[in-house]
Amino acid sequence: MPDRGATVVIVTKDRRDDALQAVESALGQKPPVEVVVVDDGSHDGTADALADVFPEVRVERHEQPAGLVVRRNEAARLASAPIIVSIDDDAIFTDTAVVANAVAAFDDPRVAAVAIPYVASRRASTSSKPRPTAAAST
Repeated sequence: MPDRGATVVIVTKDRRDDALQAVESALGQKPPVEVVVVDDGSHDGTADALADVFPEVRVERHEQPAGLVVRRNEAARLASAPIIVSIDDDAIFTDTAVVANAVAAFDDPRVAAVAIPYVASRRASTSSKPRPTAAAST
């Protein structure tokens, strides 16, 4: 597979509908990105649904769960692009240029990591609200 600049990695477990939305969002990025999904032992048909709906996506399914961190590291190893963008299975990108903008940030040699905007699909009504911060003592 040719280098596409970035690989979007998604780890999922028993979140079929959320994962379908996350992958659809990732595939909507411009320019196109590689998408890798690692299923951590789902019992709800997540991996099969992803493979059926998105045959262009690499889906690695495991019968036995190993946990998010183990599977996220596995997904990173499976990525073919030099930049990895990891999103949760219940997140969607805020627009089609999120990954391209993140990749562009790496043109600056001082940049080693970039935070990206996203919407938590199950909490969409509250995801844009500011989080409370601790008050500074004087």
